[in-house]
Amino acid sequence: MNKDLSYLIKNKLGEDPNFNPARNRAIVESTIKATELNIKKRRKVFDDAIDERAEALASYLMHLKANKSAGVERYFGRKLLAQLRGDEIKERLMGAYATQKQ
Repeated sequence: MNKDLSYLIKNKLGEDPNFNPARNRAIVESTIKATELNIKKRRKVFDDAIDERAEALASYLMHLKANKSAGVERYFGRKLLAQLRGDEIKERLMGAYATQKQ
């Protein structure tokens, strides 16, 4: 007989004698709270990053409107532009890692 099936039959078709509904409920509630906190934290980090990029873009557009100069790289400089791109890539990787980890 299959080992799993014999265990189920022996334990009244899956009833675990050590199962505690109160403990199970507490674990589920704890997990939900931790998940909600993680979501709030990740949303704040995401919003902060979006705000930074939006401010940078707005300042560039205002500069274009006033001076009509060309070149994003010339306005921001190579280092800042690379940092903004790197931040975006890092966020994508961290998001992919977080979803893979769950």
